[in-house]
Amino acid sequence: MKSDLSEKVRYLETLTNVDRLTGGDRNKKNSIRAYYRLNHALYRRHHSRDGFMHFRVSEEGSDPESDIRYQANTAARYIKDSDRVLELGCGQGANLRHLASVFPGAELTGVDLSPAMTKDDPPNVRVLERDYNSLPEFGDGYFDAVIAIETIVHNTDKDRTFREINRLLKPGGTLVVYDYVLTRPFNDFSSEEKTAIELISKGGACAVIEPKADWDAYFARNGFEIVSAKDMREEMLPDLKRLAEKAARILEGKPAAAKAAFRLAPKHMTNNVIIGYLGYDACRDNVMIYREWIAKRL
Repeated sequence: MKSDLSEKVRYLETLTNVDRLTGGDRNKKNSIRAYYRLNHALYRRHHSRDGFMHFRVSEEGSDPESDIRYQANTAARYIKDSDRVLELGCGQGANLRHLASVFPGAELTGVDLSPAMTKDDPPNVRVLERDYNSLPEFGDGYFDAVIAIETIVHNTDKDRTFREINRLLKPGGTLVVYDYVLTRPFNDFSSEEKTAIELISKGGACAVIEPKADWDAYFARNGFEIVSAKDMREEMLPDLKRLAEKAARILEGKPAAAKAAFRLAPKHMTNNVIIGYLGYDACRDNVMIYREWIAKRL
């Protein structure tokens, strides 16, 4: 496997037109829907057979079964069995099903642009196909807790997202967020690092990933008090390395086939491989990190 982020970016430039991948707007609603619909099966095959679609957090080494539930288990510390809980960007519903087993008396709602509907959802779980930036069917202060795992990054107008979360949460309600952030402003990075950031962002149908200082400001100006914030770079590296090795076997092991795939396969599928290929080095080299926020609605 190639040794660093810059080397990997230069290698990708031999396989495909990188400017074409990073240009244009990739986080429109239709692009986000297409990305997840095309990749639902790949997530189950390469990431989690139970339908978890976020990264594993490894506190001690790597234990795939417990690591994948870290985010939901953290959120559970702020939930009571009688609460109304909303998950934004719930995907295949794995977090909701896990929480339903812990809180059978809670009302658990998930919203997603492209939910993977299942027949085995518990009776206290409902999943809606919605844009979570506007949920008028729920009244002000309806929810006790809101969870957003690796989803707000898709939004260009994050202030709008945080305003709607503020409206939906009751005063004193808890917001749990996990997402990717840059360690410093975009223009402070090298040319290859900027290209890597754009490839990772656009490849995942996201807005260009923003610095963590900008994220902290979203909380503050939209009526939230950050109770705790934690950088989780070290905890992410085992899972990111696993995915990078898988991606390298595809891209470096069979370069001719990789070139053909970039020409012929759906972009949302090949872009997902690029995320896996670059993510470990971007995190290891402190370009971007995974961050946890626990916040209270004022």
